[in-house]
Amino acid sequence: MILPTRPISTGKPRTPVQPDIEACYSNEMLTLIFNNDLGDADIVVTNLTTGDIWSGSASGICSTTILLSGDEGYYQVVIFTENEEYFGEFNI
Repeated sequence: MILPTRPISTGKPRTPVQPDIEACYSNEMLTLIFNNDLGDADIVVTNLTTGDIWSGSASGICSTTILLSGDEGYYQVVIFTENEEYFGEFNI
């Protein structure tokens, strides 16, 4: 299942909210909070402007932080779980 993208607000810190996942970007760090047990999740963050890619993973109800470069650009966050895919995007 693909959920619609939810843009992050233009002011810092930037925060998109999904029913199951919260995300916040601040000081070159993207923190993801999993509010429900989605099982194992693979996370891919891509700066579509530069082509840089970061990845991470999470399991269960937890939080994880991914250190990004902080470079300007259009970022896409994709989270793959066993049953669903989640998308988010933001600009720096």
